[in-house]
Amino acid sequence: MLHALKEYADSIGLSAEPGFKSKEVKWLILFDDKGKYTNVQRIGEGKAGVLYERCPHLTQPELKSGGAGCRHFLVDGLDVIVLRTTKGDADEKLLKKHVFFVDMLRNASSAEASLEGISKGLADESCLKKIGIDLDGFTPKAKPGDLATFAILGANAEGHQTIVQNDSWHDWWREFRVSLSQKKKVAESRLCFLTGVDAAPASTHPKITGLASVGGMAAGDVYASFKQASFQSYGLSQSENAAMSEDAAKLYTTTLNNLIREKSERLASSRIVFWYSGTKEVPAEFDPLQLVLGGSNSKDDDAGQKEEAPPSDREVAAAHLSARKLLTSIRSSDRADLLNSTYRAMTLSANSGRVVVRDWMEGQFEDFAKNIDQWFEDLRITKRDGSGIAPDPKFLAVLGGTVRDLKDVTAPNEVSLWQAAVRGSPIPSHLAACALARFRIDLIQDRPTRHAQVSLLKAFLIRLKKEGLKQMPELTTELNEQTDNPAYVSGRVLALLGQIQKKAIPSIKVGVVESYYASASVSPGLILGRLIRTALIAHLPKIKPDPLRKWFDNQLSGLIGILNESPKRTLTMEEQTLFALGYYQQRAKRSNSVSTGAEATESTEDES
Repeated sequence: MLHALKEYADSIGLSAEPGFKSKEVKWLILFDDKGKYTNVQRIGEGKAGVLYERCPHLTQPELKSGGAGCRHFLVDGLDVIVLRTTKGDADEKLLKKHVFFVDMLRNASSAEASLEGISKGLADESCLKKIGIDLDGFTPKAKPGDLATFAILGANAEGHQTIVQNDSWHDWWREFRVSLSQKKKVAESRLCFLTGVDAAPASTHPKITGLASVGGMAAGDVYASFKQASFQSYGLSQSENAAMSEDAAKLYTTTLNNLIREKSERLASSRIVFWYSGTKEVPAEFDPLQLVLGGSNSKDDDAGQKEEAPPSDREVAAAHLSARKLLTSIRSSDRADLLNSTYRAMTLSANSGRVVVRDWMEGQFEDFAKNIDQWFEDLRITKRDGSGIAPDPKFLAVLGGTVRDLKDVTAPNEVSLWQAAVRGSPIPSHLAACALARFRIDLIQDRPTRHAQVSLLKAFLIRLKKEGLKQMPELTTELNEQTDNPAYVSGRVLALLGQIQKKAIPSIKVGVVESYYASASVSPGLILGRLIRTALIAHLPKIKPDPLRKWFDNQLSGLIGILNESPKRTLTMEEQTLFALGYYQQRAKRSNSVSTGAEATESTEDES
């Protein structure tokens, strides 16, 4: 994985020099060319600041080597730069940091002359007070931890020049870092794990940022960490156990941070970091990963809400059509550049300040596109009202079909389903069992069935059949009236019984489906016979007009005939899934009833 990160960094020419780090700055403190403070500006949009790629930065060991108050240079928090606090006056510890920061600016003025006047201003109590008053004039107010830096007015057409964007101070900064390293004990030279070159291993590695939403720390998390003695060998300490030069450690962390920021998507409890090699950028509308994560833009959120406007056939299958178009273009001369390219994807989360790599994938781009195309094909299902094909579901909608709420998703389950989508692997039975349980609960509580949930059940069965693990009937997008599979037909029977009861007694609140689905889906041989007798005696005779009653009677007789003998006494989990699919597709079917030369069209019961 680390070598793949290095390869990517080399391919895009990413700079990862130790001592430099990208930082998001929210405030510019402006001085004129004579060193006089003028004003302060809030930069960036919304809550975000401006990202400066090459800001000076010290690691924690370097800060310790610098002595009391040692701080970063040129870019720091408002607390350090102008002594901004939320608890009155600055304490002694903060004052030492401020003095160190100002001294750094003064010393660096030998390389960047404008820093001399800035250092004098920050050493002046009246200047600090004026900056504080100006900061108070902003809404929302500046926080002590907000990063700030400096600019000189009148230096360019924009009206100012931000000093951190100059390179005049770079050599001075490099020499300062060397002086700190001379105070540290230098580790014995070892073979670098990443480059294979002898080098002094870094005692600690820079942190990985951007994982706060998936269990990480706001300040960042460590990729390679050896804090406990049980993880250390041969008397080595900290990251010397995974020996890597400072340059190599900086390279992989900078690259991964860049990918998390620019090329990653959050799932439920983890983040997917992805990139491609051997090709130029893939347009977002043809990016297989974006297709599986984005799915349809339909306003149907798969939680039972009706769409404001029916999508067109093209919108319904937008993701699937794009995946098919991409696959076709790869195999033709249109996108021949993608044929030999590869994809790479890491699934990351964090725990207790440490990065957790939950999965790693790499392979040929063509295989990737093929698997995504098959993913949508397997998920393809009719809408619950029978009005057409349901929109291509987003990955999170499919994942959400297995739980009550997305926050209940466990990382292993998330990774398992992700592998099924991207690698084309079978869908784990425990995930299908979870989706089946939620499907059952929704029916019993009379809630609309979720399209993505049924799609997952269908895909589970299709992949079981493909692997030859189970004997399965032909599984289609809409109702399969040709199959005689007992489990599937039993599900159809229960759906029809529910429709018959609803037509006979429209005001009924709790019907046979809500009352008996759970038991009928497990033991249809014990339940359906009794329900069929009740329908024949108590429900069918009440249905008007006669052609509709005869239509229902014929439908029920036909299904009973398909079952031949009694329904299966008990069903396995896979058969219960077939039962659910038969039930759903029967309910979604739009039917025509015809009798004695008169035609009456009747839709199946609404599930709204």
